[in-house]
Amino acid sequence: MKQGQGGPQRIYERVALYIEEEQALGTIRADVDAQSVAVLLLGACFQYVFLKHFIGAIRSRLARNSLFLISLRLSYRVL
Repeated sequence: MKQGQGGPQRIYERVALYIEEEQALGTIRADVDAQSVAVLLLGACFQYVFLKHFIGAIRSRLARNSLFLISLRLSYRVL
């Protein structure tokens, strides 16, 4: 992975770059740290999937995913 410059950290870089591009378009505030938002967003995604597999299905997949996406949209509006 080192030789190919790959690895799990690359996803954070890609998401941060996407956030920076959205900042350039004006859809995300310019004073937001893109790397921090990427870490927070991906951390929430990881935690969601971890708990989903650890605890098991309580609600239908559609309901769980819908609630998660609604939460992300609300978080995005804060930015």
